[in-house]
Amino acid sequence: MIRFVIGYQGAVPRAMRKRMRLILKIAYLKAGRFWHRVHRPKHFTAAGARLYGYRRRVPEYEFKKFRTKGHRDPLVFTGSSRAFTAHRDVRATSKGVRVPMATDNLTRNISDRSNINMPDELTRVHRSEEREIASVFDKTIQRELDRIQFSERVDTRRA
Repeated sequence: MIRFVIGYQGAVPRAMRKRMRLILKIAYLKAGRFWHRVHRPKHFTAAGARLYGYRRRVPEYEFKKFRTKGHRDPLVFTGSSRAFTAHRDVRATSKGVRVPMATDNLTRNISDRSNINMPDELTRVHRSEEREIASVFDKTIQRELDRIQFSERVDTRRA
């Protein structure tokens, strides 16, 4: 989970509070979409398994998967988990963002001896990703604030 701290200096006019809530919702939405488009696919690669620190699977499971499916991709047995999570459903508010994904099938095909939480592995965020997502969030807020300031400037000159 990533947390953002947003600070205000001085009193915030009521009209600006409403605009700021909308700007925050837009920024959270773009950050969630960015994670889903760029970072979600990494979770289904061997490099992603190393990056996010996935637990090793039972050797019998790895062998069975390679023999029957022909791959060693983490979080993937038949490919349905990758397909189910590909559907982008980003839900943003002015207080945060959720990216719900169908992860029911991630608990199947795992040995009882393993203590692996696959939905947790899928939703892990690396520190480098946190910086990238925060950058998208920050740039979106700045762009939206600049757009509002520019449009207000134009409106006041016409009056």
